[in-house]
Amino acid sequence: MHVARSLLAVAVLATGFVWSTPSAGACTCPAGTDQTAFDEADVVFEGTVTDRTQLDESLAVLTLAVDGVYKGDARQTQAIYTHARSSACGLFAEVGDGYFVFADVIDGTETEPGYPIGDLRVDQCDGSRPAIPELDLDPAVEPVAPIADASTTTTTLLRPTTATQDLAEPVTGGSVLVIGFIAVGVVGAFIASRIARKNRET
Repeated sequence: MHVARSLLAVAVLATGFVWSTPSAGACTCPAGTDQTAFDEADVVFEGTVTDRTQLDESLAVLTLAVDGVYKGDARQTQAIYTHARSSACGLFAEVGDGYFVFADVIDGTETEPGYPIGDLRVDQCDGSRPAIPELDLDPAVEPVAPIADASTTTTTLLRPTTATQDLAEPVTGGSVLVIGFIAVGVVGAFIASRIARKNRET
């Protein structure tokens, strides 16, 4: 009986240890406030998730329709990159969710590969959260409108063109006709002058 009680006590202690120990690989973040997250972030905005795409096993991209920008620059349609797994502190948000996003500009110092430099990245520890309740900032910050999305139909017009490229373009269309008429005129004048000279000699 004494042995049975000892084994039962060990089992209870082991069960308590399992429940109190975080699962391996789980994301743990220190407690923080909106103000701390705001001060540390490069870009802060509010928006609604319109798409979530997993690019590979370690990288996902969220697309948001931005309603207001509290810090930095964000476009009307803004992509943010995050780890694909929530266990690795990736931000998992469903399409249709409203979010306050605290993001950092990707500068190439990230430990995970694949993050495009110049874009935005987030994780669970950055402070990004659902849009309710309102941001708790002191002093309060009024949001501004996001930057208008770039047109996708005129991208070729945005590429700079040098004078050399302009001169190197082939002559086509109406220019060919003009050159042809000039050439015919020159040849005709030459033939006419030869005929007139022959007539004078005879």
